[in-house]
Amino acid sequence: MNKEKIERVHATKFLGVIINSNLTWADHIKTISTKISKSLGIIYRVRNKLPRSNVVNLYNTLIHPYLTYCNIIWATENTACLKTLQSLQKRALRMIAFASYNCHSSPLFKKHCILNICDINRVQTVCFIYKFFHNSLPLQFADLFTCNSLIHDHNTRQTNQIHISSHRINMRANSIAIYGAKLWNTLSLELTSSPSLAILKRHFKYHLLALY
Repeated sequence: MNKEKIERVHATKFLGVIINSNLTWADHIKTISTKISKSLGIIYRVRNKLPRSNVVNLYNTLIHPYLTYCNIIWATENTACLKTLQSLQKRALRMIAFASYNCHSSPLFKKHCILNICDINRVQTVCFIYKFFHNSLPLQFADLFTCNSLIHDHNTRQTNQIHISSHRINMRANSIAIYGAKLWNTLSLELTSSPSLAILKRHFKYHLLALY
């Protein structure tokens, strides 16, 4: 380009997210796993010297941002890398609670009102679709979803749900157009018709925590 040779690399960072030449998020997940592992060491060293609430604040400061930043795009597939990250998050909760290494983690997530990494993805996905229906997304996403009411005029329970288009490959199935639509269609009318994004996010979070 402009007579300059472009170096070929396996992975590159774009807006804080690492994408590789195979179009997977393995490198990004491995990178944040390494950073979280270092943060776990800090929490382990100070947890005996601080009140429990301060240790939870350390989690929210040192670990939580890595799990939430752009989670909507890289936490959609249940890969081996993602399972490693899930294990690190569970380890953090057990560390905060002074629980044994094999203690069931769901009660700990619920007790501290912390969502696991998969449910963080669900919340971000639902919030994204809520923004779509309230015209709060860039124009590039204007045609991402289509309501069933625009496909046919039959008056059924699914009329106001999102139409699920046909798909054959996993990459398409894990896209927000398919995965997100299926998730949205499982929500109650009370949730999808929330008067604000903040209310939707809060109610959906506690709905998920109640399932732990």
